[in-house]
Amino acid sequence: MSLFHMRYRQWLAAATVAALLTGCSSGNTPRSEAPPANNGEAEASQDSGAFANKMKLTVFNSGAFNPATPMPPREEDPMRQMLEAAVNIELDYVIPAPDQADAMLNALIASGDIPDLIFFKDRASAVKYYEEGVTADIGETLAQYPDYEARFTDQQWRDLMYEGKQIGVPAYEQVSGTVGWWLRQDWLDALGLDRPQTTAELLDDMKAFTYDDPDGNGEQDTYGFVAGVGKDGTLANLGWGEVFWLFGAHPEVVDVRDGELVIGATDDRTSEALAFIREMIDAGVVDPDWVSINDVQQINQKMYRGKVGMLISGWRQMEPSNQKNMEEIGGSVPEWITVPPVAGPSGERRLGNAAAQSNSWGVSIKAARDEAKLARIFAFLQYWYTDEEAQRVFSYGIEGVQWNLMDGEIVKVTDEDTLNNYRWTSNYYMPRRGDDPLYFNFQNPDTAGYHQVNIDHVMPNPANAIVVPDPDDRLYADRQKYVRESLLRFMTGRAPLDEWEAYKETLESKYDYGAYRDYVEELLRANEVL
Repeated sequence: MSLFHMRYRQWLAAATVAALLTGCSSGNTPRSEAPPANNGEAEASQDSGAFANKMKLTVFNSGAFNPATPMPPREEDPMRQMLEAAVNIELDYVIPAPDQADAMLNALIASGDIPDLIFFKDRASAVKYYEEGVTADIGETLAQYPDYEARFTDQQWRDLMYEGKQIGVPAYEQVSGTVGWWLRQDWLDALGLDRPQTTAELLDDMKAFTYDDPDGNGEQDTYGFVAGVGKDGTLANLGWGEVFWLFGAHPEVVDVRDGELVIGATDDRTSEALAFIREMIDAGVVDPDWVSINDVQQINQKMYRGKVGMLISGWRQMEPSNQKNMEEIGGSVPEWITVPPVAGPSGERRLGNAAAQSNSWGVSIKAARDEAKLARIFAFLQYWYTDEEAQRVFSYGIEGVQWNLMDGEIVKVTDEDTLNNYRWTSNYYMPRRGDDPLYFNFQNPDTAGYHQVNIDHVMPNPANAIVVPDPDDRLYADRQKYVRESLLRFMTGRAPLDEWEAYKETLESKYDYGAYRDYVEELLRANEVL
């Protein structure tokens, strides 16, 4: 028997084995605030002895990381046993198939069998079920668990507020800085150039990468930059968005600066960015394929071929698997590095927005009205997300099976059979940190540093996460289409930039932009962001 399996059996033998959870029923009631948790329960130790009566807890997790992997029975699941023993519960951990999650949850609600904790993938879903009276405001209860509250930032908690109510708690941390500026350091060295620090230097280096034969093959077959446009015309995700951010605005983002609403589609800094992009295109430094590139894999293929000097792509692009792609497709592994964004006209170096805490756990209204149940839920969450031992298990898996402690350091097991046999454990990894290189299992030691460069240059934007389309806005789709088409016309020169004011006037006169702006302002004020 392997050491891993011996340790696993020892773990099982030491764990508390509980009976299988049977179904529970609850009723759908009008929206209401949760009462403060019973003080005795709230202040109780996380030791299961502090909870004399075993209690059933149903967790509906449609955000599990490996939902297609079957979960083992309780007697073969030490992670479940660990959670159950910590706060004396019988845990019903429901992981629906992704394409059935909404239907299954709605069926449970209709039957009155509402789960105690419900995962919501985004803010819109959390608001919907709160408004329908399915989940509760848990603000008062949260204040009684300072260790748990301290686990997340003030901004993460604010992201999950709605009209002054705390309608959820963070499920898993969103990951910021997953894309950034990649640059060919070997091309800079070959041409005797320094890394660019301003937009002017950025353009100069792009020109050198295009016209000065940086790969030394005697041919003019390289470009300074490559980007793309989404199939729906968006400029958000394929490189151009990060160029806009150099100028402090983004055409598809709402922001609040110095207490004032900023709508990127009409902000004058967007027109400054358009002028710079136009200059890039006119200078011939942008790979002309940009007009037909509409997904990130096409951008990555350009990176692998080795004929472009700068681009925007994911944090893992120099991991071994991608270096292999470069070798196979381009014939070599160039010296790509992640660099900070250059300083824009204001001096700000902005890569983009920090990821808003969009996913959450909602507490059912029935569970929230039961003081003992509510206290148990928060004790469960506090243990799962803050206990030191639990953090290691619920971020990396089972000790002695998936990782070992060596000289005080966690060393992950790399055996393929073990990895495959224990993929189900990742369905418990909700407490993992969004900036944990060990969890993300970086194979290149430089990747964590590249990620940190990106994290250091994203900025919180609580406004954009709150703004969702007004369901009564009949012009929304047409307005968005007009904005995107107009931006592309400005970029490519089909419309001169001196028509910028006329573009804004058309938005007002034809697409009722004033009503849209009023809606956004009202939404932000209601959520105390403006």
